[in-house]
Amino acid sequence: MPCATPPPAVYSTPSPSPFAARSEIDASVRYESQFADVIFEADGRYDLIPHGPVLPYAKLIVGYDTRSGVPGIDQVFNENAIIPAVGVRAPFGAEEYAEVFAQGGYSFGLRGQRSFPESRWGFDYSRDYGSSFLNPHPHAELNGELVAYSRFAGNILGSVDVFYDARLAHSLRLLVGAVVSFDDHRDYGNNYAEAYAGVMVPFSPELDLRVAGVEGTYLSRGVDVPKPASYSAWRIILTHASPP
Repeated sequence: MPCATPPPAVYSTPSPSPFAARSEIDASVRYESQFADVIFEADGRYDLIPHGPVLPYAKLIVGYDTRSGVPGIDQVFNENAIIPAVGVRAPFGAEEYAEVFAQGGYSFGLRGQRSFPESRWGFDYSRDYGSSFLNPHPHAELNGELVAYSRFAGNILGSVDVFYDARLAHSLRLLVGAVVSFDDHRDYGNNYAEAYAGVMVPFSPELDLRVAGVEGTYLSRGVDVPKPASYSAWRIILTHASPP
């Protein structure tokens, strides 16, 4: 999956690789007007050794969708689970902005979902240029992943997400971005392209609030694509990402 990085001269100095930190906590709460839905997601990782080409780690994943199970509007493949896991990861490249990983864990189902062992393996890429917090300069971030999930009968899900923000006022930034998501089982809910625009309020280097209008479409390769395939929505996200 090609991931072309933005030219470094356009943005601030690149931030350190997110995969270089021994511990990491990412979490978000978001409202999706398309489904009148609130979704909570969190992912915490701790490397069991501090350095090395291959790093064993412990991880805790939490997913909760307030409207899962409602006929016709549930989020496809939303986890609704608490998943403790262990795995190994190998950052690579001169600046270690990418990694491959493999992990196994146990999914404790929420909202009536069953519990079962699960595994996942794949590739992550994440790079940003500068910071959004108290930064007079523009900032950009690019993320990509390609992951196989045993919980979805071996389905491979991939996505690419890029966004750009620039200062409008002391604590307010313009935000524009795009997302493309796809999977090899061709389920329509995982095959879509979106563009969004709005504002961001950074509260700290790790925490920010984003409000954006979204224009999207389900990709034609999917199974049982809704009619019409395109959609408009509002999205409100409170997100925490560490390290910055």
